[in-house]
Amino acid sequence: MRRFSILLILLLGWLWAAPPVLHPARQIVADGVVEDMVLRDGELLLGTGHGSLQRVDLNDFKVTTLVTLKQIKDFMGDTIDAKVFSVDKNGDRYLLLSDSGQGGYSDLWILEGDRLKKMIGAEDQKALIKARFLDHDHVLLGSLSNEASLLDLKTGKELYQTQLTESKFSDFDLDLETRHAAFGCESGELTLIDAGNGKVLKHFTDLHVDNIFGVALGQTWLLAGGQDRRASYINLKTEQKGYFKARFLVYAVGLSPREDLAAYAMDEDNTITIYDLGTLTPRYRLHGQKSTLDAIVFLDETTLFSSSQDNTVMMWQLKP
Repeated sequence: MRRFSILLILLLGWLWAAPPVLHPARQIVADGVVEDMVLRDGELLLGTGHGSLQRVDLNDFKVTTLVTLKQIKDFMGDTIDAKVFSVDKNGDRYLLLSDSGQGGYSDLWILEGDRLKKMIGAEDQKALIKARFLDHDHVLLGSLSNEASLLDLKTGKELYQTQLTESKFSDFDLDLETRHAAFGCESGELTLIDAGNGKVLKHFTDLHVDNIFGVALGQTWLLAGGQDRRASYINLKTEQKGYFKARFLVYAVGLSPREDLAAYAMDEDNTITIYDLGTLTPRYRLHGQKSTLDAIVFLDETTLFSSSQDNTVMMWQLKP
């Protein structure tokens, strides 16, 4: 009887300490696999494998297709959709980074009103992986070779090109003020740069030992997740750093606007674990994603969205 009582107390203690499990508050269906997702000006923007830029109105959750790119020919000569793997918005401008279908090179498009303009094409021979607006007239680019560059949309010229490491590019993120950017690569190294001039500010080499999949950057915190099953965190002001050990590859990470919460994909069931960055303890576990996670973005401290390798975006509501 005494042994049973001890086991019961331990079980109750574990249940009390375990973070609550939450399920999606809403599901949003896109027209294809969601390749990229950002939140801008109260809109959720999706780049899809169907070649579309779609906008989700967060008041009524209506999905509107802003543009669908023309189909392309792949290396076998087959007609396929032009996968849109990076999207963003600044003011009245949207950007799309898509597959050109030629030699692994990318097309960069700017959509302004009804006008769609190609800024970079296959003829420029650039294997670009990610693009984000620095401001209305400048776009930060991440290439397969892990080169950071800044494109001036007025002149069509790159203002700088900075080779960050010799390893293949994985991901980058800009802080909310778009002053700094953090790049991750195949070697596990993280690089912090001044996004305006491309100057390297800091290399972080001691947190990951393999390919980095996702990066999230704030004013104080830098988060990353990788193939080494590490969900890392760095306090850029105090230099406090470490990582949580995941049960599976950490494909996606997210940082809340106030930088109180970190989100990581932590297991093979695509569960998202929310950590309190003040205490470095788990707060919630979000269960219900259908396939491997690709992106996690916070609207505020209680609402976030996640996308995976399918056409469904999940919305989550955290309990205060």
